[in-house]
Amino acid sequence: QEDNTDKNSFMILLVYFGQEDNTAKNSCVILLVYLGQEDNTAKDSCMIVLVYLDQEDNTAKNFCMILLVYLGQEDNTAKNFCMILLVYLGQEDNTAKDTCMILLVYLGQEDNTAKNSCIILLVYLGGDTSEYSCIILFTACHGGWLPTPDRHEPLEVFSLAMLPSLMKALSIAGGLLGQRSRIFQSAPVLTERLYSAHRIPQYLIDASLSENPSVIDMVNFHYHRGCELLHDHLVEMLRKDYFLSDTERIRNVQDVLRLIQPCKNVLRVCFPVQLDSGRHEMFTGYRVQHGTHRAPCKGARYVTTPTGIKLAASIDVEDLKAMAALTSYKAACAAVPFGGAKSGLVVDTKRYNAHEIERIVRRFALELFRKGFAGPAVDIFSPCSSCGPREMAWIADTYAKTFGHKDVNARACATGKPLNQGGIHGRHEAPSRGIYLGLDHFLHDKCYMGLIDVPTGWKNKTFILQGFTTVGYYVMLYFHYSGAKCIGVMEGEHCIYNTIGIIPKELRDYKNQNGSIVNFPKARQYEGKDLKNEKCDILVLTAGRNVVTGATAGKIQAKIVVEGSDASITPSAHQMLINHCVLVLPDIYINTGGLTMSYFEYVKNLNHMSFGRVSLKYERDATLEILRSVQESLERRFGRSGGPIVVTPNSTFRKQLEGASEQTIVDSALDYTLERMSFDLIKTAQRYNLGLDLKAAAYINAIENIFQTYRESGLGY
Repeated sequence: QEDNTDKNSFMILLVYFGQEDNTAKNSCVILLVYLGQEDNTAKDSCMIVLVYLDQEDNTAKNFCMILLVYLGQEDNTAKNFCMILLVYLGQEDNTAKDTCMILLVYLGQEDNTAKNSCIILLVYLGGDTSEYSCIILFTACHGGWLPTPDRHEPLEVFSLAMLPSLMKALSIAGGLLGQRSRIFQSAPVLTERLYSAHRIPQYLIDASLSENPSVIDMVNFHYHRGCELLHDHLVEMLRKDYFLSDTERIRNVQDVLRLIQPCKNVLRVCFPVQLDSGRHEMFTGYRVQHGTHRAPCKGARYVTTPTGIKLAASIDVEDLKAMAALTSYKAACAAVPFGGAKSGLVVDTKRYNAHEIERIVRRFALELFRKGFAGPAVDIFSPCSSCGPREMAWIADTYAKTFGHKDVNARACATGKPLNQGGIHGRHEAPSRGIYLGLDHFLHDKCYMGLIDVPTGWKNKTFILQGFTTVGYYVMLYFHYSGAKCIGVMEGEHCIYNTIGIIPKELRDYKNQNGSIVNFPKARQYEGKDLKNEKCDILVLTAGRNVVTGATAGKIQAKIVVEGSDASITPSAHQMLINHCVLVLPDIYINTGGLTMSYFEYVKNLNHMSFGRVSLKYERDATLEILRSVQESLERRFGRSGGPIVVTPNSTFRKQLEGASEQTIVDSALDYTLERMSFDLIKTAQRYNLGLDLKAAAYINAIENIFQTYRESGLGY
């Protein structure tokens, strides 16, 4: 370029090896196209370059055609630029054996620098048989490499006879790119750093390689992994503070990152409760608050079976810390203004009747209210798998009649309540609906479905469900109604299998009658080693921790794995699935349905009015008036000689005539939340060249949002 820089440069290296006539064996064609000048002349330009290379034998065997189309934008930014590269290599025998078609769409970035430039290396090695042919496509953004589309390791598909020629081609490419070659690395790697690096602690690296890591180690590992990728960008964010030097900006970023990780408050309470027998028994409960950057904190209440109070205390607290931290990251990723918190109450619910459990729950909540650890503006409760609307109603009533008797927003201290106690429609099935919507957005994304070689949409998709819980049942129901087919269900050690399909309602009715899915008449008992390893399109995990480990991840044949249960995939298993080109939808993204619906219920309680109550009748009348206006316009134009022209709405529009109910509004809002989250994940994955690693992208978004909150509000005093 004139300014001797490579800003916005686009380089294409095409190397073609292996011809029968041995004339084009070592030929190399390099095309450099530079579009978009600072003088704003190429703003709307469209350039087409066609390169045709002929050979001495004048056959189509060695023809090479390259079409590059560049479309600019009026705003003169690189934000919406689209580059399409189509490379077609023809063959004389007109077969598809050695034919390769590649379509790459690259969307640029606003910063308009060379760090987001796109470099494409296409290496084609020909041969007499398909055994020696190999097609490799690497896309380099910011110096990293996307994983190869092939599910095998790259070295497994190379012929040793072709390796010298390949290495020669890569050496040429390495010299042109001016950076260290990472061709054979399928996992996303870090690029050269601009500032001092944030490093993952060694004990977390060791824990991530373990087959059974603790939940707190897994959450902290992914957190530090996100910090490692995000560190330089956060330092650049502080560049607008001109009075800070580079050293001060780096120190400020590291200070905030150290502040985010640990839990801020941990409370342990012991209290007596008188049972119906007249005896008094001591109970132990915990409340952990992780993220106080947003208020109130939000978290579920766990009811655990005591195995000795000391043992429960040493185990449950670490687990609660992990879940509180994960809730903070979920809320930040979903742009929900909550901090993260979790609580645990050590009680065996099978040993006590309903009246005794109510007294235990109310007393535990009272202890938290008394110490200022709960309340509508401080910390709110939400249900989980071991407690539901009944317990949430007890907690809200306890606060309203004690410490919150003068608080008009007292009912907002708990979410997931019954409808007549201030609950919201759809809260019960919200976690399952969030899983369905989160997967739906990626199933209709052509780019990601193309990476894993899966057709878009739900049609003819097969899935296996691990965990036939309440969440699992509704997930199965949503998938079934969308056109997918359930071929297997796992419930603990019991597994059923039917390639024809399993109907969700029939399986639920059978379980309600028999207490288990064993001997379900419309499916056979699975006799293999592990049902998760059977071939299917989607594997849904809705129960348990460390369900997929590094030892079992390599056997999974599903193209998509949905982490519908928190921490159900270990870090080593997650990396192995990505290396095998399996799309993993992480818990921090896919499990935000219940959290988001709790936020809607919290807002409803603060407003003291259900969604849609004010505008429902007005919208219905306005829609009917539109129909009348259309009918009158048609009658004025065509007359009424044959009678009045009746405008009849279809079934979908007839439902719209009823107006937007609370259920419709919150379902639409939940869909929008997941849609925005999926878009942000894809954008971040492209920006940091993460490929299929959506968990890293989700943690990056969460950390950046929390960092921005601390940066704008200050660190307190």
